[in-house]
Amino acid sequence: MNLATGTVVALEMLARPECGDVLAAARHSPGLHAELAALAVRAADRQEVLLPLHLNVYATTVAAEPGLTALCKAVHDAGRRPWEITLDIGGPFSGVPHPARGEGVALLREEGYRVCVARRPGTGRRRPRWPR
Repeated sequence: MNLATGTVVALEMLARPECGDVLAAARHSPGLHAELAALAVRAADRQEVLLPLHLNVYATTVAAEPGLTALCKAVHDAGRRPWEITLDIGGPFSGVPHPARGEGVALLREEGYRVCVARRPGTGRRRPRWPR
C-alpha cells in the first residue's frame, strides 16, 4: 500500500497448502519451494490479479541450482514480466554460501526481477550483505 495515497500498489501472494507442513519441508527442498512460489503466480493468474506481485522466497532457494526456474516459467506462462514481481528474500541465511546467494540474486536481477531482503521486525538481527 502506498502510505502517502492509500492506494494498493502490489499484492502479496502466498501458496499455503491446506494440510501438512509443506512450508517446513520447502525450507529444506529448494525445488519444492520454487514450485510453491510458482503456484502463487498461477493462483494470481487464475484470479486475474492485475497488480504487481510480491512473493516471499527463501535464501536457500535463491542460492540453489536450478533456483527459481519453476517460478520464472510460471511468470512467463502467466504473461507477466519479471519487473512486475518483487521477490522478498528471507532466511534462513546461515549455511547459505555467500557466492551462491550473490550469484542467484544477480541472475534474478539480470532477468528483471525486483529483489528485497526480508527482516523480521524486532529481532535485532542485521540484514545479510548482498551484491550491488
